[in-house]
Amino acid sequence: NGPSLNDLDLNQLKRPGVMTLSINNGASTLLQKGITPDFWTCVDQPSRFVKQIWNNPKIQKFVPIASMDKPLWDNESWKDLGKKVHECPNVLGYRRNDKFAEHRYFTEYTFNWGNHKDSGGGRTVLLVTWKLLFLLGFRKIYMLGVDLDMHEDGKYHFDEGRTKSSINGNNSTYARIINEYGPGVQRASEKFGLKIYNCNPASKLTAFDYISYEDAIK
Repeated sequence: NGPSLNDLDLNQLKRPGVMTLSINNGASTLLQKGITPDFWTCVDQPSRFVKQIWNNPKIQKFVPIASMDKPLWDNESWKDLGKKVHECPNVLGYRRNDKFAEHRYFTEYTFNWGNHKDSGGGRTVLLVTWKLLFLLGFRKIYMLGVDLDMHEDGKYHFDEGRTKSSINGNNSTYARIINEYGPGVQRASEKFGLKIYNCNPASKLTAFDYISYEDAIK
C-alpha cells in the first residue's frame, strides 16, 4: 500500500489472466477504480478495514480465525456495522503463529505473521500474503507498492492518518522485513520453485529481484 502504487496504470490489472491479492485498506482504492481484487487478506483488527471489502462477495477474503467473531465498523456512517466477520460473504480463516523461522515458513500448518514482542516484535501482513499465494498454487508473485519507506509526506497510496510514533513503528517493522523476513522468505522460496519479484525499483526491500511493472504484466 505504498505511495508508488499511484504511479502505475492499474487498469492493466483488468487484463485477462491477471489475478490480484490486495492487503488491508488498499483494496478500497482498487474498488474505486473499478478493479475487484480476487483475493484479500489482513492480520490486524477487522474493524480497521472498510465495509466495501467485507460486503463484496467477489473478493475471496482470508482472515485470522481469531477475528471471525469480531465486529466490523461502518466507515460511512461511522458506527458499528452490526455485522461480524463470519457473517460476511466469501470468508475463510487461517491460524497464525508469532515466531518466524524461514526453514519451516512454507511448510508449517499455521501462518507466520512476524514475531511476538518477546522475540523483538515486528508483525506484517506480507508474511501471510507470500505463503497464502504459494498455497493457492501461484509460483510467480509480482509485488506492487511494497515501498517500505514511510515518512510524513509519504504514508500510503490512500489518505490515512498516521502519528509520528505510528510512522516510527511502521519503519521499525519495515526494517525487520528488509533485513530478516524478506531475505529469509527469498531463500526459502528457492526450495519450492517460487519466484517473488518487486516491481518498485526504489523499494527498500531488495531481497527480491526487480522486474518492471510492464514486464510483469506481460
